[in-house]
Amino acid sequence: MLYCAKCQVLAKSEAVCPSCGSKKLREVRANDPVLLFTADEMQCGMIRAAFDSNGIPHEERMCGPGAPPSILYGKMPNSLYHIFVPYGEVERCEEILHGIGALGENKFERNGPQNSDEDPSAAMSRGERILVRILSAVMFLALVWGVVSIADEFIDFIKSALT
Repeated sequence: MLYCAKCQVLAKSEAVCPSCGSKKLREVRANDPVLLFTADEMQCGMIRAAFDSNGIPHEERMCGPGAPPSILYGKMPNSLYHIFVPYGEVERCEEILHGIGALGENKFERNGPQNSDEDPSAAMSRGERILVRILSAVMFLALVWGVVSIADEFIDFIKSALT
């Protein structure tokens, strides 16, 4: 199993990171922190208590709604947390998560970015993601230009009507 040190996720069969697209993957070590689960605030509290009572080292990082910089303006009520555990503890954590009902009846399914329901071959490549971002930025700028132009024409129309 390969490991992305940047995203701290596992790549099972791909040669690139399923989260960031990096090709700088290495073999995973037992003490590497791995993204185990993404949970809301209530689930995170349950998981934290279970891991603490079982002596499992873990780390919670806020993500999604409520994550910085929005946390600077106040905490969102529906904050999400990524939960990281050492790779050597993943199997034990699976059992605990099943035991507290945080996971479904199915085989262990991570809730993080590395486990999408889509076909891995259908995922966009890094170049495609960059192209989509560039096109999105260009379309946004065109939209802003259009709104400003229409507003300017409207103001000119009002000025000419008043004079």
